[in-house]
Amino acid sequence: DNLELPPLPEPDPGQTTTRERYEKVHSASTACAKCHNDFDPTGFALEHFDEAGRYRETEHGLVIDDSGHVAFSGEAPQTVNGAEDLAQALAASDQTNACVGDLFARYVYATPPCSNSAMSDAQRGLADGDYGLVEYLVQLSNTPHFYYRR
Repeated sequence: DNLELPPLPEPDPGQTTTRERYEKVHSASTACAKCHNDFDPTGFALEHFDEAGRYRETEHGLVIDDSGHVAFSGEAPQTVNGAEDLAQALAASDQTNACVGDLFARYVYATPPCSNSAMSDAQRGLADGDYGLVEYLVQLSNTPHFYYRR
């Protein structure tokens, strides 16, 4: 399939926000909407940050809408308003801990993680809140699998 993507409207400072421009294109095209409807609402919680990561109260004088939602597998979407609300929703999710834990283990071991008990203990400690990401990395690096990886 050769899919032609519609171009984003040119910025028009003071007339529309970045969010409005993206919403217009992403909802107008069914090819775009089927994916963007899933992840755009999560990203919209970060609208107060510009393309360089600088916080802004308004965008060229326009009010910024940082409402959105985050959807976890098998759960109804959870409404979030802003970055702090999004961070709290992600931090409270067991799915986030499992995903981040798995990604870190893949990185540390340079391979998909194996099911050794030391790694399982480390992942349980992360999920239970016994320690944070730094201690989790220390725990992973203290396993035989880490010492003998290629």
